[in-house]
Amino acid sequence: MVCDQKALAWCVSIHLNLQSAQSGIPIFIAGSSWWEDETIIKEWYDQNQNFKLIIVPHDVSPYRIQQVMDLFKEYSPIQYTDWEGSEYNVMIVNKIGILNKLYSYATIAYIGGGFGRGIHNILEPAVYGIPVVFGPNFTSFKEATDMIGRSIAFSINNVTQLIEITNTFSQEKLERIKKGSEEYINENKGATDLIIKHLFKLITS
Repeated sequence: MVCDQKALAWCVSIHLNLQSAQSGIPIFIAGSSWWEDETIIKEWYDQNQNFKLIIVPHDVSPYRIQQVMDLFKEYSPIQYTDWEGSEYNVMIVNKIGILNKLYSYATIAYIGGGFGRGIHNILEPAVYGIPVVFGPNFTSFKEATDMIGRSIAFSINNVTQLIEITNTFSQEKLERIKKGSEEYINENKGATDLIIKHLFKLITS
């Protein structure tokens, strides 16, 4: 990954996070999240502090960022633009354009919108072979239904279900999900080519 001076701290942190993940510290990334998603994630995190948590709200306006910061205040969250590479537990990303890069380092991806008008893009994290979780409003999205049918994506209605699902992600199951995701992406290559090319450009830029 090539980094300009402004992005240097982030690149260093990504490398450190990847090392952490490889040494057993999992990373939970919530992408394009809304308030309804974040309140559930907060309850989940209260019982899963062994994860590093990165939240990327759909709306990165100052009001929304502060709202999420306040929600997680007991964990001393840090904003992406304030971070200089130090250790953290919860990071709130207040910048657009880096979510796709982050997914490549996630252990679990949560996609927002499922408790509102509908989920956001679930293929972006799926190309990395990680489990994808989202709320109940997904039936208008064929890929979500397909991926649930293959047990590589999971829908929840509440925090209890989120806890139950994430507790089942053993290393063996994560490997099965990775393989299943690769098969699904390959079988639907025409539909995902543009996304993969877009992600490749972002990762290598």
